[in-house]
Amino acid sequence: MIKRVTFETQDGVTIAGDLYKGDSRFALLLHAMPETKESWRVFAEVLSKKGFTVLAIDERGHGESTMGGRLDYRRFTPEEQQAKQWDVEAAFDYLQTLGAREETTVVVGASIGANLALRFLADHPKSPVAIALSPGLDYRGVKTLEAVKHLALDQQIIIVASTDDEESYKDSQTLVSARSAQVTGIFYENSGHGTAMFKNQPGLIDQLLSYLP
Repeated sequence: MIKRVTFETQDGVTIAGDLYKGDSRFALLLHAMPETKESWRVFAEVLSKKGFTVLAIDERGHGESTMGGRLDYRRFTPEEQQAKQWDVEAAFDYLQTLGAREETTVVVGASIGANLALRFLADHPKSPVAIALSPGLDYRGVKTLEAVKHLALDQQIIIVASTDDEESYKDSQTLVSARSAQVTGIFYENSGHGTAMFKNQPGLIDQLLSYLP
């Protein structure tokens, strides 16, 4: 069962999310542009069946997180895109009201959401794992290389990218090389960008589940 929830960021933006009830493990899902929380539906339902309480959010300017139409990601400056980091922190704050802790929370993102996920991991050193589908070194000013270089020693990142997504494929290899002991790369040919890889690689979801605590 999916429950619609809302909460407010530090800078006053109301964020909408889909909450999938599970047990005492938690997962935060961050979408790509121009997508919405619904792009995670299949993956979220699998996680929920595996016992995760899952929160998939509409980042500011997307879906139901538009402040009555006043926010539109297509008109955002780079600084407004970077402010999506407040959305991620507010989502984690909400999960904490349900009993989440850094130690029990994993984060998964696609495209700019992947970059936000990597930044979250660097800012929350007890969070064990981030999964990044089609990350980049710099999406609209949300940068990742320094975040990867400053992981805590027991944190892990799983990066997934495809050869036909040339910039992300190249950037993903750079990120894996930056901390090869802690960053695992999964690379495909001609499998698309972000969550599209779930459709084009049917075994990917099960493979990713094997990395989650």
